[in-house]
Amino acid sequence: MTFSVAERVELIVHLYSIKKVNTLKRYGIVYYVSSKMKYAILYNDANKAKRVKNQLEKLHFVRSVEISPIAKLSTDFSEVLENLRNETEDSPDNQWRFFRHASTFMEE
Repeated sequence: MTFSVAERVELIVHLYSIKKVNTLKRYGIVYYVSSKMKYAILYNDANKAKRVKNQLEKLHFVRSVEISPIAKLSTDFSEVLENLRNETEDSPDNQWRFFRHASTFMEE
């Protein structure tokens, strides 16, 4: 028996009212609810995301539903430190600013 990790997608659900937020549990895992800004974050399987999004949009207390773009964003930050070094080499005035910020990256 092979175990495979299911691909998960974040759905951002903007609500008219927070009162019916418990019904969102039927459609996925409710990860976060903001009562002040009236939105909820749901996690769902990637292969069910479009279908669940369409179902959620039909509910009367839901204003809009978005699929979060976080999966499409690049999380490779390996070049950031090199870019900072190149910037500081060009201008000696900014050299101390670089070392102050870079020390957080260099701590091990």
